[in-house]
Amino acid sequence: MALAVDFVRLGLRGDYDVGIIFSTDTDLEPALETVQELHGDPFPRCEVAAWQTRRNGSRLSIPGTRIWCHWLSEADYLAVHDPTDYRQPRQECGHDRLTPHGATLWPLLPAT
Repeated sequence: MALAVDFVRLGLRGDYDVGIIFSTDTDLEPALETVQELHGDPFPRCEVAAWQTRRNGSRLSIPGTRIWCHWLSEADYLAVHDPTDYRQPRQECGHDRLTPHGATLWPLLPAT
């Protein structure tokens, strides 16, 4: 819910030029549609991103409109993947340095 609210609120304020929602959660479609209906200049342009799979991938869309989709592959994921487990404290300069509370890694690629 916070993503949808921020996408609309920040879009109305003109705080970003291009808003890209990387999700297939259809609960975000109303937020996408709201910002899309602002029709850009001076408001942001809307785009979506989704994982490219062997089968047709799913993506957010709004019927009757054309929204650019950034299709990302497994190679794209591997190029930026950070294998660090942020749930564990790290040793740094002889003392513990705790990571932000609740930081966790989630698998981002769908099963193929």
